[in-house]
Amino acid sequence: MGNLNNLLFINDFHEVLLESIYTVRVREAMFANPLTIAPDDTMLKAKTRMKEQGMSGIPVVMKTRLVGVLSINDILECLEHGSLDDPVSKYMSRDVVLLEEDMPISFAINYFNKYSFRRFPVINKNKELTGIITARDLTAAMLKNINFQLQKYDKLNMRLGDPEEFLPEAELFRQFIVHKYDFENAGKVTSEIKKILKEKRYPQSIIRRISIAAYELEINLVVHSNGGLLIFQILPDSLMLISRDKGPGIPDLQKALTDGFSTASEWIRSQGFGAGMGLPNVKRVSNDFQISSDNTGTEVKITINKIGNEDESK
Repeated sequence: MGNLNNLLFINDFHEVLLESIYTVRVREAMFANPLTIAPDDTMLKAKTRMKEQGMSGIPVVMKTRLVGVLSINDILECLEHGSLDDPVSKYMSRDVVLLEEDMPISFAINYFNKYSFRRFPVINKNKELTGIITARDLTAAMLKNINFQLQKYDKLNMRLGDPEEFLPEAELFRQFIVHKYDFENAGKVTSEIKKILKEKRYPQSIIRRISIAAYELEINLVVHSNGGLLIFQILPDSLMLISRDKGPGIPDLQKALTDGFSTASEWIRSQGFGAGMGLPNVKRVSNDFQISSDNTGTEVKITINKIGNEDESK
């Protein structure tokens, strides 16, 4: 029994860790209102300011706009080949890798793995500098959120779903947990469902339709929800998908079912998501489509018939 409890705790902690990675925003981890330097300031002023503050890099800002970053290496370059009376603009790096404050910290984690920089400037949707984030800031924010999540974590009755969803006549039942802003794994659930149907030699027309529905529902969970479940069942006469999330709900279902309507933010669109075709596409390929939503969450349930009208795309 002790081993089982330990295993449950490990699984719970794993979910809490993932929840933190994909729900904590960069703005919650960054150091706000950082010290800056202007492009017309001298390198001597920049060197003095960086030394006094123990900084290895300093953002270069014109008014509120970030125009570059000055590093220790730039200071060394100036000392070797120039004069400390030179303007900062002569040595600063203009090709700056940025984070946006609305991004989940999973983006910041990827940036620290991908680049050798020790800190990244953070901007808002107006391209204004609002903060700086370091690896230490990331760790502190993660630990704080994990501690908070563990204190209130109750799984929200979502791990096993409702008993009525385990239909006794189902040939196969699969349940997948999908996390908010987990762009790195977006589409993997769909690939697993597609693999199952290929192994069972379903017609390509059926696989195509279920794949479209599964992908759109999976992406909606990643982009628009606080995370949830995607449930797949093979029934005697049909295939069923159920998507259930933990909120925040859809304010206007009619608009959400309209082609091209989207509430996705600019940075989500920059990732190639949020075109506003998700739910309309799901409805279009389904034989039966049901949706309900309030501030506690959204549920979408669809079926696709195994026989008849296989090539329709309503």
